[in-house]
Amino acid sequence: MSEPFANSEREIISGRFFNYPVDQVYRAWSDPKLIAQWWGPHGFTNTIRKFDFVPGGEWDFTMNGPDGATYENVIVFHQITPQRRIVFEHKPPPHFWTAVTFDAFGDRTKVSFRMLFDDAKTCEAVKQVAVGGNEQNFDRLAAVLGSGGRSIEVNPKLDLVLERVLDIPPNLAWKGWTTPEIIKEWFCPRPWRVVDCKIDLRPGGQFFTVMKSPEGQEFPNDGCFLEVVDNQRLVWTSAMIAGYRPVEVPVSGADMLFTGLLTFEPHGQGTRFKAVGRHKNEEDRKRHEEMGFHEGWGICADQLTETMKSR
Repeated sequence: MSEPFANSEREIISGRFFNYPVDQVYRAWSDPKLIAQWWGPHGFTNTIRKFDFVPGGEWDFTMNGPDGATYENVIVFHQITPQRRIVFEHKPPPHFWTAVTFDAFGDRTKVSFRMLFDDAKTCEAVKQVAVGGNEQNFDRLAAVLGSGGRSIEVNPKLDLVLERVLDIPPNLAWKGWTTPEIIKEWFCPRPWRVVDCKIDLRPGGQFFTVMKSPEGQEFPNDGCFLEVVDNQRLVWTSAMIAGYRPVEVPVSGADMLFTGLLTFEPHGQGTRFKAVGRHKNEEDRKRHEEMGFHEGWGICADQLTETMKSR
């Protein structure tokens, strides 16, 4: 088939470098379980009915908007060169062709995304939303790559979950979570405060805080980072201290141990923030909930936003 990309008046071109090797980036485009996690602008989800990733194969799916609207899509793949190039045709109106190319630069990958419309008028109309939408698509792709393609699975019997949209971008939310002096400003509900904080931001590094009650009593908390993906994902546990060394738990089991998993996903100009607290048994989960997990973490999310917006 002839090359369909040759008219700048009918084209929308987007591109970005990703700090991941080309095989990982290509897999996120060719695996339906992965592409379902990131395809579309912020807030969209996908219901995939068919994904036949071969030349002539169809990708049949519904995009579900954050406002409840649904968008039916049928795409036909025309060219597939593994880890190099994908060309597909979007059948429903507006009709267009897309070529995705993958260029390897060591452990980095440049993705180029070119859309060709039937006429310049349609292209110009779509461009008003597609340019920004493509950038949001790349943001979501980067988040999936940063998580290794792993979504956080939640066990409602053992886990507690808080999800919020923060009115600050992911880089500021991340900075607030990973800078000791900033942590002291927001990390526990006021009038409690953090009087000491040590952060060694790497897997196996220390995450240490001391919280002080209004009555002056101090509560030290020592933990260990398990996973650190800049601006995207942070995992730590109170079951270990630095160097992955298990903590000493009293025989009575009085100390409640848990693992915290945080994700930071771009959402418009803000951040879709998700915090999951994992526990070893239902008793600890219930106890943590009764201690005020949702209320306390929600207050802290507001305090984080307030702190970072004032800087």
